[in-house]
Amino acid sequence: MTVEIPLMPKHTLGFYLQLAAIGAGELEDKLTRDLEAIIFNDPSEYVNAADKIWSIIADTKIKPAVEEECNIVGECERVQPKLYGAGKGDASILGEEAGLNVISQRCGVNTSWCSATLSYVEMVKGNGGPIGGRTSMIMLAKAFAYGKLRGTLSATGEDVVQRDSLGLMLLGGLLSMVSRIRVRDSTYEFYLIPDGSPESLRLANLVYGAFFYKGRLGVSFNDVLSDILRLEVGLSIDLATYIALLIHLSRVINEMTGISGLLEKEGFERFLLARVDSSGNRPQLISISPLTMSYALKTLKGKEVLLENLWRLTRTSSKLRKSTVKERRRTGEDLASAIGECFNNLALFLWTGREDVLFECSRRMSVVLDTPVTAGLSDDDRNRVKWVLGEVSRLAGSL
Repeated sequence: MTVEIPLMPKHTLGFYLQLAAIGAGELEDKLTRDLEAIIFNDPSEYVNAADKIWSIIADTKIKPAVEEECNIVGECERVQPKLYGAGKGDASILGEEAGLNVISQRCGVNTSWCSATLSYVEMVKGNGGPIGGRTSMIMLAKAFAYGKLRGTLSATGEDVVQRDSLGLMLLGGLLSMVSRIRVRDSTYEFYLIPDGSPESLRLANLVYGAFFYKGRLGVSFNDVLSDILRLEVGLSIDLATYIALLIHLSRVINEMTGISGLLEKEGFERFLLARVDSSGNRPQLISISPLTMSYALKTLKGKEVLLENLWRLTRTSSKLRKSTVKERRRTGEDLASAIGECFNNLALFLWTGREDVLFECSRRMSVVLDTPVTAGLSDDDRNRVKWVLGEVSRLAGSL
């Protein structure tokens, strides 16, 4: 007996979150040609698919040692998308309307994105296939790139979907959220989503594996981005994100087997990075753009030490700026300013190919290197500054 699960409207973020789950579950051959539904030959196929997608989420985002159900929910909630309170309220939709509150009731906690997702997977297994029924869409699923479209789903009745369509979106949203950061009074969530091409769906597990890879340094993309934003010197969120991507992915490509081919295939470009302002009662989709990283990563191939040392120096800067010693705080500020300049210069160099834009980075780092030993820079930090100077010189060629 075949079963069909309709997808959400293509102009919503929910549709792309569903594509993330479809890619991870290797379900591209189940998609209809118009990308409006996925069709399974047998209900048990969907059980296996839902279980597989959850396993990938657990392996990449939850500590493997966590086995007890309520502990899994607690650990998962550290990396989950936000639920919003506007309208009916997402928690009410998931818990009372959609009935995805099995785990939250069992664990004695409020309904969350994670508990609803785990409840959904459990219900699919218990039902031996899709659970059926209809429910409202939650707020993030209805997010648009243009605010003027707000309310259009309600007007057309498209904001009511099958519960399995919602469940698929929950799985994809949990998998695709790669970062949450706070910048002053705002909180942003980043979602890495396939662009809908067959290539993006086939590469999904490889690309998500790269983003959640921590490697020998034990740090994620989210860690690197948070470190860079702490500089608070002349870097926009978009530029800080671009630099964090360069630092993280260049390291991953060197350490993670089987991923280097993504550059030749321009596999990263098959994905979109969406930034959502999650500060209020409604999600605001601030930006969504292709992950155009392959050219820059090829250009910096073999020079990853430059990126790694600049990132490590951001941590030194943060530490020095918290010092109670005025001279060390000043060194931390000077170092932060120099690093910010270098990041700006590197981005300009990669975008324009002009070598002269790197001069200012070299000059600012030379000034930092001239600070007295008592100013707080350790020998390791000084060596990193020297490495940066050397690598910038080699990158520019004529310096």
